[in-house]
Amino acid sequence: VGMELLTAEGAPRVVRALHASDARLFFDGKFCDIPSTVTQATKAVAELGVWMFDVHASTVIDALAAAVLARGESLVAAVTVLSSMSDDECRRIFGASASLKATELARLAVRCAADAIVCPAVEVAVLKADPMLRDTLFVATGIRPEWAPRQDHQRCLTPAEAARSGADYLVIGRP
Repeated sequence: VGMELLTAEGAPRVVRALHASDARLFFDGKFCDIPSTVTQATKAVAELGVWMFDVHASTVIDALAAAVLARGESLVAAVTVLSSMSDDECRRIFGASASLKATELARLAVRCAADAIVCPAVEVAVLKADPMLRDTLFVATGIRPEWAPRQDHQRCLTPAEAARSGADYLVIGRP
């Protein structure tokens, strides 16, 4: 059971239930696969009428571009570097610091016409300072109120700090 089937058959029940409450939905599927699979998953999620969904910017360029082409009315958000990844781990996997890799991936996403960037809140200010990225929507992750445990997140900010960094939207899950 892969991404296409899960998106086409598993998620619709939840999305329909939330749509019934007039919610605007961000589908956090983090698509990362070959272009044809990302295309089919994108079509399935767009048919659900979600407001925004995400694709890993580190997937192949053709897959990111395919999501943009197949998005319908939905916005495409490109995930840069997960907030659970430490700077050292990012260097081991990508060969660069989290901030540098996030910048590289965000620029790639904008060149592919993604509508938004999903990144840890600690990187929003740096990315927004880049002339190529300044008009992009930013969805900030790694948000933890002062009272909440960090859990898996390595690079966190409080909601107030994230808002001051310039984030347009905050992802606050478990707290």
